[in-house]
Amino acid sequence: MPAANDLNIAFASDLANGNTIPCTGQEVLWIFNNDTVLHHFTITSAPDQLGRTGDIAAYVVNPGTLCAIQMSQVVGWKQSDGTIHISSDNALLKFAVVLKH
Repeated sequence: MPAANDLNIAFASDLANGNTIPCTGQEVLWIFNNDTVLHHFTITSAPDQLGRTGDIAAYVVNPGTLCAIQMSQVVGWKQSDGTIHISSDNALLKFAVVLKH
């Protein structure tokens, strides 16, 4: 039986350094706009075997909105450090990652 707070999901944002999550193909990235105005985030792609890239750039998240992206594809997203890189235009845009099973 889970204890109190064991099932909570912690959302965070690092505007200065950017945000990273593991890249195994099992991650679901959750994004929450905890503000009263819209904000944007970008997921930076990594070159695939043919050198192609395709960022998810300036994706709009409306105020008070929660959205999710299943990051099941490793190719094109996994950076050289083994993570996915995410940036945003405001610290009130928060990120969390949950592993799918």
